[in-house]
Amino acid sequence: MQIRFFIFAIILLGAATVYARQILAVLEIIPQSESEINVSNAEMRHLTDELRRQAVLTLPREEYTVLTRDNILSLLPADEEERECIAESCAVEIGRALGTEYISQGTIGRFGELLTISIELYETISGRLLSSIVMESKDIMGLLIVIREKSPELFAAVKKHTPAPLPQPAPPPPLSPASSNPCHKEILDLSNSKKGFNAQNFITDLGVSVAKVQASCKTKFTCPADSKVMDVGLTAGCIKQLPTSPSEIKDLLESIGMDLTAVALTSISAEIPNANPASGKKTSTWIAIGLDVLGAAMIGFGIYKHIDAHNLYDDYNNMPDGLYAKNYDKALEKANDALTLRDIGYIVGGALLTTGIAVHIWF
Repeated sequence: MQIRFFIFAIILLGAATVYARQILAVLEIIPQSESEINVSNAEMRHLTDELRRQAVLTLPREEYTVLTRDNILSLLPADEEERECIAESCAVEIGRALGTEYISQGTIGRFGELLTISIELYETISGRLLSSIVMESKDIMGLLIVIREKSPELFAAVKKHTPAPLPQPAPPPPLSPASSNPCHKEILDLSNSKKGFNAQNFITDLGVSVAKVQASCKTKFTCPADSKVMDVGLTAGCIKQLPTSPSEIKDLLESIGMDLTAVALTSISAEIPNANPASGKKTSTWIAIGLDVLGAAMIGFGIYKHIDAHNLYDDYNNMPDGLYAKNYDKALEKANDALTLRDIGYIVGGALLTTGIAVHIWF
């Protein structure tokens, strides 16, 4: 029974991960620089709303989120100078500032007696142009028809595109021979300077220090400076280069000339005595049950919001043309919020269920 619960929780957690969606921002359509066009701001705003609406209709709701106008404004910095700096940037830089995977930007210009529209779709990580629209029309109504006819093909390029991998940090340089590696010299100097140096304890303590430094370096704000001397007596810059496994540390120390033939590596385990094992078992059972109940409740909440999101999207897609842009934005924002709450329910519920079942099994 416990195994079946465990498999079920893993499936739910995997399903919740699948629901992580990519984000598309559709920027406002603007006039081309140095172009004199007889198009009002309200008309350009309506074209943008239609472009954003077509993105929602084209891209699968389960995989993509299209930001509303209010969403984009809320993601911009509060400082006016920073906002102006972002506004003057290219579309890719704006997308990176907003934290989106894809971004679209359109401009209106004039070619002779014709109005022109140019819409480009980029992947923000790589800066790659995925697709574009360049069309002409005699009037603004023709541009609206162009957007309705051509934008589904434009946004379909997102579905066909394989996202560029995130840049990976460069691996640390390999340790060089002891004669030229300052870290090796630190280790040898430390072992020679301590009277009664215990290699076994040093290997154990060094593994703990390496693990601590690696854990603290997950963010640049908590990572110790290279010059800081750690508990084991080595600098953080040296420790950052070392492995955590006692056997790998032993091999390294032998490779730089330390005699460790008498060192026997043993696994270290700390046992916490329990005065009343039965009481501890009972407590862990209730904790596990509580986690299971909370997890099931969160998944149920996620299912409810999933149904609610579908209904809201249907309402949005069936909205009649000609309404104010604010009506479209509010309807789309409600649907996106429902999907976000659904994702939170699935992810938190799956994590709670998995934790509860793990407590059942191991405690």
